[in-house]
Amino acid sequence: MGDVVRLIGFVLAASTVWGQAAEAARQSYNEMYKDPAKVFSTAPNAFLVRTVSGRKAGRALDVGMGQGRNAFWLAEQGWDVTGIDISDEGVAQARAEAGRRGLRIKAERVGYAEFAYGEAQWDLIVLCYFLPPDLPARLLRALKPGGLIVVEGFHSDTTFVRLLPGGLGNNELIGLFPGLRVLQYEDVETPAEWGGLLGSGNRIVRLLAQWPDGKPPGCRFEGRPFQRGETVCWGNLKLRCDANGWARGESCENSGKND
Repeated sequence: MGDVVRLIGFVLAASTVWGQAAEAARQSYNEMYKDPAKVFSTAPNAFLVRTVSGRKAGRALDVGMGQGRNAFWLAEQGWDVTGIDISDEGVAQARAEAGRRGLRIKAERVGYAEFAYGEAQWDLIVLCYFLPPDLPARLLRALKPGGLIVVEGFHSDTTFVRLLPGGLGNNELIGLFPGLRVLQYEDVETPAEWGGLLGSGNRIVRLLAQWPDGKPPGCRFEGRPFQRGETVCWGNLKLRCDANGWARGESCENSGKND
């Protein structure tokens, strides 16, 4: 067991560099994915399911997709999914399983540093236990206005209970994506879904964040939407939807009907 844990720690560290280290990471992942005893969770990430269920589907990118568990779930929800991973074996297994389930996903065997993310291309980007330090800036450019980023990974304190180099410090994950609106942030102690040998007692951080869509915010009154500049009567008081929300206007007695 000690050798396997050390191997997992090496792979996580090696995934942030390229050249010989990237090739070593690819081979290590290939070996792990070939061994059924080392298969990671086949269920979709619980935080992803909880935060994305019911949202309008669009284009989704799963970075470090592994064997495809999250990509499968997204495709089942109607998302147009692209998954990338450095592992030949992981991508091959993902393609085969997608075919078996009758799901359409685009699975590419490519390193994160080589992939063309584009600009304003994705409605959703998923990162589960894979977040190289130079990746967030690329993802911010690639995210569409209104697009979401879902991240789950290890807190740095996990190194005190597991041989696991790296990890994120207190609130560090939020700071990696400046400009995004934080919808949910969690810092919990829970079993990790990545790596069966890591068991319980792991400190995990999670983030759901959104790129602002640039649209001026509107107002709501009794369930109805109102745009900026529109007014409504509330009794004898006229309310106007302004940039900062509802503002007091003139008396409705003097102006007649709602605008």
